[in-house]
Amino acid sequence: MKSFTGQALRWEWRDGVIELTLDRAPANEIGSRMLDELENFVEAAKQLACETAACIIASAQKSGFCAGADLRELYHRSAALDPALRNEGIRAELYLGNPKNMGNQLKYADRRNSPCVIIQGSDEKARAEVQIKDLIEGAKAAAAIASNQEWRETRPAQFSCAESEIVAKVREVLARHDVKWG
Repeated sequence: MKSFTGQALRWEWRDGVIELTLDRAPANEIGSRMLDELENFVEAAKQLACETAACIIASAQKSGFCAGADLRELYHRSAALDPALRNEGIRAELYLGNPKNMGNQLKYADRRNSPCVIIQGSDEKARAEVQIKDLIEGAKAAAAIASNQEWRETRPAQFSCAESEIVAKVREVLARHDVKWG
């Protein structure tokens, strides 16, 4: 494939040059559609790499090049998880900081003494799943793990579950640590 026109971007390879044009009103925010199309572009560009001398990236929007993450989409996607917990009497908070910095989000949860966090990236959303990270168990495990690499490989105290199981799985984490929130 030497050209593509999607809902959020388009690209064309011609005479050794790939021209990628971001085209999502109003400001080329990177939401799930743009991200999917960018991932497809990267795969196609790999196939054309030996024939390509340059890649030009431009914006079709007059408002600017790219606003970054689509915070409205992230908020609406995440906000749907929060009421399910609150309706069951489980305190929940939606973090609206920089979505690109997971470390800051986890530090914030630690400062709030949160027993667990729910993480849902685009891959999890596509599978209707979430990751639940047990911060209490994770802190205990961290003391026994020698290296950062071992930590990343074992992912202690983190597990996946279906969106429909969030309330039950969070209740299990809270019960495991005798956390009584209401």
